[in-house]
Amino acid sequence: MTNQKKNNDETGEWEFSAVEIKEEVSPENLKQQKAELRKTARAKISEGRVKSESLALDEGAVPRTKTRSAMALEMMGEEDQEEKDEFEFAPLYKRGIAFILDGLFIASLLYSVKMLVPFWRSLIQIFLDKYKLVFWFPEPMVMNGILAISGALALFFFIVIPVAFFNHSFGKKIMGLKVRCEQKYTISISEAFQREIIMKPLSIIILAGFVTPFFSKSKLSIHDMIVHTLVIEE
Repeated sequence: MTNQKKNNDETGEWEFSAVEIKEEVSPENLKQQKAELRKTARAKISEGRVKSESLALDEGAVPRTKTRSAMALEMMGEEDQEEKDEFEFAPLYKRGIAFILDGLFIASLLYSVKMLVPFWRSLIQIFLDKYKLVFWFPEPMVMNGILAISGALALFFFIVIPVAFFNHSFGKKIMGLKVRCEQKYTISISEAFQREIIMKPLSIIILAGFVTPFFSKSKLSIHDMIVHTLVIEE
């Protein structure tokens, strides 16, 4: 001890030794420490949720994307509007000339069909003689039926189909006119059939088809009003 004190006095430094003090932990302290740990863990979890909610985007601020069908409908509406603003209604004199040309074409078509009836009759007679058959109905009735069917098919293929697929008849093609619907440029086969085969002959018979274009801003005949079609310049 004397030598160590002398050395410390000479150097001026003191040496200390660390002493460990062991403290006994009671069960109550353990419960308290666990409760404090749970509180801190819950606080950290709640802080994380708040941060994630603050970073979440507002749904109202994000623009909603449109579906393809909605975009297509908008584009179709814009195209129809542009076409509606661009086309011009057919002048009455052009429609009149086209009507005369269509009448001549239909008359020549039906005349050709009538001239072909004897040819069809001979073919049917050859078939009946070959198999030794006879008509169930009188021959004039059969010939009239063949004529009616042939005329209907000729009108369908040479009048309805051109109007449905090409938007014009024979006379309107020569005069540079087209037939279209009010809301769209195309015209279906059923609409062309109603216009050309049913409504147009009726409007001509009652003479209303010749009168209404003079009193309509769109120069529409009564069959156009019923079927919702327009006659425009090409």
